[in-house]
Amino acid sequence: MKVQTEVTDAVKAKSKAKKLTDAMVRSYNRLDKDQIIPGDFPGLYLWVLKSGVKTWKYQQRIKGKKYPYRKTLGKYPTVGVNEALARAKQLSHKIYGGIDPREEIKSEALNIQMGVSIKKYYQELLTESNQYRPSTIKGVKAIFNHWIFRNTYDKNILGRLENVDDIQYKKLSMITSKMVKELYKAAGSKSPIVANRLIEYLRLFWNDFVKGPDNPFIMDSKKKYEENEYLDYLDEQELQKVMATAVQVDQRSGRLLTSHYRSNRLNPVSYMAIAVLLTTGRRTREVTSLKWSNYPMTGVKRLKKKSTTTPIIKKIGSSNPWSIGSCSKYCLQPSYYNSYKCCTDIDHLDRESWTRYNVISNTLLLL
Repeated sequence: MKVQTEVTDAVKAKSKAKKLTDAMVRSYNRLDKDQIIPGDFPGLYLWVLKSGVKTWKYQQRIKGKKYPYRKTLGKYPTVGVNEALARAKQLSHKIYGGIDPREEIKSEALNIQMGVSIKKYYQELLTESNQYRPSTIKGVKAIFNHWIFRNTYDKNILGRLENVDDIQYKKLSMITSKMVKELYKAAGSKSPIVANRLIEYLRLFWNDFVKGPDNPFIMDSKKKYEENEYLDYLDEQELQKVMATAVQVDQRSGRLLTSHYRSNRLNPVSYMAIAVLLTTGRRTREVTSLKWSNYPMTGVKRLKKKSTTTPIIKKIGSSNPWSIGSCSKYCLQPSYYNSYKCCTDIDHLDRESWTRYNVISNTLLLL
């Protein structure tokens, strides 16, 4: 009687299980970590990344193979629930029929033209959902666009490629190491660093897309161009001169010396950014994206502010709303400096922002 009750409960639990539908998939929101949701077929999963991208993936072990077979079936909503289920079933039938889909992909890929295969590589593999950074994707496409697809008006590049085989129209099985070396030398004659990047990106493309032996893009490191270490840096004296120009503090008030920036026609915003870059070693994007909420205002009286998410430096340049006007002087709030009147209509730097720049300057002097 007890066994029969357990079987009945199991049947009821199974009947309550909900199938994955389009409405359910749309309801999954992004979290602070990746989500893996099982589908309605063994090996089928829906990945919801932290970025909000939803991708279908299939995974299955093949007898006699060390590593399981993994395949990205597509992104949602381009590939719906029914389409993903159909693709997973198709792959499963091949595996249980003794066919390794990876071997099929290799044979098919080798018969595709280089240009077509690279575009397919962009769509299926070189994506953020496969953990590639946007900067990496942009760099690969930029180099391939010039040296593989020859999509440029630069006569300097096109002239170097005149005597080189156009491998974008060659089948992958027809590409030889000799063709690769000629392309490598042509790119290296313009920029050795770009040539090294080109050969590494092509090697990565072959390993990810073709996944086969006899990679023609593998090159001995001894035959590559030597990349010299960048040694053009400021010495101690030059650094002191730059910092003395960038940060000038009034010894009486402890704030930035306005007369220094006015008389030398300097933009305090730009020079404070330069000072932060030199003292912290951060990248330009990291410094310009800093927010006031990231900076501890210890020991400083906080002023009331509507929002604390305003970037410290919106943009360094002529489009900066805090930049120098046509009067070539740094404009301050007239109510703060009554003796100075701005001759332009650009936004003024309020007292609160000016105080914050002074706090940063005091901090930089202590570093």
